[in-house]
Amino acid sequence: MNFIARILAFFLLIPFSVLADVVLKKNIDEIVADVDAYTETTRKSWNVPAIAVVIVHKGKVYTILKGTKSISDSSTINEHTRFQVMSLTKGMTSTLMLKLAEQGRISLDDPIVKYIPDFKLSNSKTTKTVTIGNVLAQSVGLKAFAGDSFLKLGFSEKELWPILAELPIKKQTGKDYTYSNHFHGLMKKIVEKVTQKSFETAAKELLFDPLKMSETTYAPQHEKGGMLSACSGAKKLPNEFAKPHTLHGSVFELPNVEQVFVYPSSMGVSSSIEDMGRWLQFLMYNHPALLKQAWFDRLRVPQNHYVIKAKNSYIFPKTRTNTVDYCYGAMLTPYGKDQKIKLYIQNGAWIGGTARMSFAPELDLGIVVLSNLGSNQDCMAPEAITFKCLDLALGIDDTDWNAVILKHAHESNLKFRQFFEQQKILMPHPHEDLTSYIGNYKNHLYGDIILKIKENVLWMEYRKKWVKLTHLNGNRFVFDAYKLSGGYSSSYSAFVDLGYLGDKNKHALSCNLMSEGDDSIFVKTT
Repeated sequence: MNFIARILAFFLLIPFSVLADVVLKKNIDEIVADVDAYTETTRKSWNVPAIAVVIVHKGKVYTILKGTKSISDSSTINEHTRFQVMSLTKGMTSTLMLKLAEQGRISLDDPIVKYIPDFKLSNSKTTKTVTIGNVLAQSVGLKAFAGDSFLKLGFSEKELWPILAELPIKKQTGKDYTYSNHFHGLMKKIVEKVTQKSFETAAKELLFDPLKMSETTYAPQHEKGGMLSACSGAKKLPNEFAKPHTLHGSVFELPNVEQVFVYPSSMGVSSSIEDMGRWLQFLMYNHPALLKQAWFDRLRVPQNHYVIKAKNSYIFPKTRTNTVDYCYGAMLTPYGKDQKIKLYIQNGAWIGGTARMSFAPELDLGIVVLSNLGSNQDCMAPEAITFKCLDLALGIDDTDWNAVILKHAHESNLKFRQFFEQQKILMPHPHEDLTSYIGNYKNHLYGDIILKIKENVLWMEYRKKWVKLTHLNGNRFVFDAYKLSGGYSSSYSAFVDLGYLGDKNKHALSCNLMSEGDDSIFVKTT
């Protein structure tokens, strides 16, 4: 049994009378032992190079460490090994903004344009009224994950904001939950404006230093040195990093994950599991006190509400929960079967890694899981481990989450691929003469696509990258998404449909990776 148990000295000051009021159904040492074994089983099932877990219960901290830093580095991870924490970053940024509000430097009701005058959305009224609080509550008004296709395709921040300004407002700003990876990126500019310091320096002084998180840093924006350079601000063991991995058929080590550098304040934090234990302790107890209690309490106040609609979603398993409230940087949901508890969660997933933070005040139990294989299409090990831990605490033993989620992932990927293959078998159609497809195609948001023939095969060029198109059926062709952009893995099936717009003289093209905006059709220009 290779988990580490520690008690941090400052927790001797915690008023335990305000902690748990639901008794664990299993002894905490037994829970940790079971999670320890389950972590290794889950890691091997998903082929994850490394998984780090920290569990907190009544001030006692347990650390579980499994695997190696990468498939090319056999050295095992330790409690100082840093991982990219992806969207767990948003909770840290939200806390930083509440700290500035507590100090009177900003108000959560301040409109974004007060600090960023050139900020613009497609609706002029929304542009003027959307606030810092709306951003932190994920309630700006664009559809969920709007703009992510551009981010995955490698668009820069400079390219992204004019595009986001054209995307339609689909929901009620300030009322509806619409998750975004982009708007937390604005917080960096606001922090720098009000503190007159770099974002990394301000975060270190106001957030990480007070919490003694010396192994935690925001990635420098547009850092050219890759993932390892994102940790250059951490003075302690600067080379101690779990390298990011994805699937290119099998597990593939990534040299860089450029997208996390576009918005450091949204998903650019790297941290060790020891520091994530400190972060979890802050979220559970506000100790050491970073925020005055009234401001700390605001972190847990629901800002908007939604009902989970996905039948087989394992981000929020339907057998345990069906509604979610979004707070500032975390979600609140009832969890359990006969007996429901309040559970605060935040998950992070991007190409190269996945992570999950959860804590249940009634159980006085929290858990953070970090992995270096991502995203959710490739690895849901953190979810499986988290649900196992919670079920053990609640005395529920009816689900092997690792087996259930892994089976669902495999079946979903297979079903998607089989759908098009079955179409081909049932109604096979040849493609047109390939020469009719060649030419330049344009979309006002996504830009230009070029089709050419090389050695009797159709090739597509987009943003200076060429991919070979394989004929599937009729005018539909497929390609490996990850060969076009590092924002995708082999779990993504990419296809291109060719046809005509209006009449036989105007060729058009569509690609499932490029489907945002009012009109995502590419029209042939030459």
